[in-house]
Amino acid sequence: MLKRLSLLKAGMIVFAAAAVFTFQNCSQKSEDPELLNQLAIAPEIDQEHDDEDHDLPTPPAESLEEIKSMMDRNLLVSMFSDIFGPEVHRFSSIKRIKAEKAIFGGPCSVYDQFNSVRAGNKIDAAATPCAHLQSSNSLMAPIDPAANVLQQALINNACNDSVDNATSFAYIVKQIKEDPAVTIPANSSENAAKLFSLFYRGKPVPPVEVSDAIQLLVGQPASLAGWKSAILNICLSSHWQAL
Repeated sequence: MLKRLSLLKAGMIVFAAAAVFTFQNCSQKSEDPELLNQLAIAPEIDQEHDDEDHDLPTPPAESLEEIKSMMDRNLLVSMFSDIFGPEVHRFSSIKRIKAEKAIFGGPCSVYDQFNSVRAGNKIDAAATPCAHLQSSNSLMAPIDPAANVLQQALINNACNDSVDNATSFAYIVKQIKEDPAVTIPANSSENAAKLFSLFYRGKPVPPVEVSDAIQLLVGQPASLAGWKSAILNICLSSHWQAL
């Protein structure tokens, strides 16, 4: 029971720390501890002005999350393919993400129209459904998608399918290994950072809290089941989808 509670706590730390880490890195001055401290206590300070018209309400933290740009359907599918390998294109959950333009954003493009083989001088029928058969779905697709509950639920399905499939799971484990000869990646801060960086592209090395939480999920000694738990928790953390 104690071990189960510890793993649950680790998963919560991964979600919370990753969220804070992603938000901090959205600021160009996020490396300044004093600035971060001021930002943290800003909502609690009553600003004093001679002219009351200058008093502007501090936007709630929730609104800051809502204005982030999110990956659209094409970038999401590309990310899953890069992380878990080409096997993911066979999953119904990935096909659903690719098809749900109104939910994930990314209307029909010339690539949707003509990314198909040609039969003689005729375009293969599979090349035309996007505009001809899914026009309403495409017209509703936002260029700059915002996060929503249904979107995250469908991504969660893709995460579960990706770690449950032996081929796609082996693909990501291969990218984490410190040595191609080993069967199971070692439970190290270096490998934890590699896992984190597969999803959080272009971000610095994760904070020690995130690394420790990943290593707690992996367990000691490291096991494939432990790595599966860590990979799934990182995949389910929605902040890696923020641009």
